[in-house]
Amino acid sequence: MLKAAAALLLFSLLFIAGCAATEPPRQETPAVSPAGLEAKSTGSTGDGDVLIELTPKQLVNGLLEVDVAANTHSVDLSQYDLGRAVRLVAGGKEIFPESAPQLSGHHASGIMRFNLGNSKEFTIMISGIPKEDRRIYSWALQ
Repeated sequence: MLKAAAALLLFSLLFIAGCAATEPPRQETPAVSPAGLEAKSTGSTGDGDVLIELTPKQLVNGLLEVDVAANTHSVDLSQYDLGRAVRLVAGGKEIFPESAPQLSGHHASGIMRFNLGNSKEFTIMISGIPKEDRRIYSWALQ
């Protein structure tokens, strides 16, 4: 009986000590897409401005997919056509998106698709969405 009580006491102490142990602090790392490319944003949600964030998600057979998120508190996004406002520049060529989400309201997101081909560096430019006349996002594939 004494052995059982001692074993229970020892188990309880070890359990409590294990629960009290602290983990080392975790270091924050920037969000990285599965393709290894970071999200980039321009603008803000301030008065008359739009925050636009782009995140390259995948490149399959030369087709690049990019997540786009647009957020604002004061601009009606439905008046902007990403299919016309966006260009991808790679290898000295300007490429319109093959598909782009339709913006509406004050918060919109979706996927844009571009025929990137085999370029290793690319820049996406967005024109005409307030407050910035031209937004520029650049990445290089590894």
